[in-house]
Amino acid sequence: MPWAILIDPSEISIENFPFATAKYLTLNLSGGKTIDVWAARISYVGESGWEIYLNNDSEEGLALYDSLLEVGVIPVGIETYANSRRLEKSFRLQGADLERLNIMLLNLLSKGL
Repeated sequence: MPWAILIDPSEISIENFPFATAKYLTLNLSGGKTIDVWAARISYVGESGWEIYLNNDSEEGLALYDSLLEVGVIPVGIETYANSRRLEKSFRLQGADLERLNIMLLNLLSKGL
């Protein structure tokens, strides 16, 4: 989360917002608008990342998206990001990588290979 949109950037320091925690944050969006969000400091791929939850209000969602773009956040699809980052670290994905490997090994064993 870019510091430029936080009212208090120290709120997301490692000391104040450690991995696997969540808390409310107030974000300062472009145009002087502020919104309160629930942020979870978690990332499947092991990077310093957040999941941001906000009210089901399309105006707030669009304002947040536009503000993130203005401070340089580059949107990428979650599958592209998550798969490329986890593969770099050799993380395995339950339900995709691991089951396919198990099925392949079982097939090889059943054929006596």
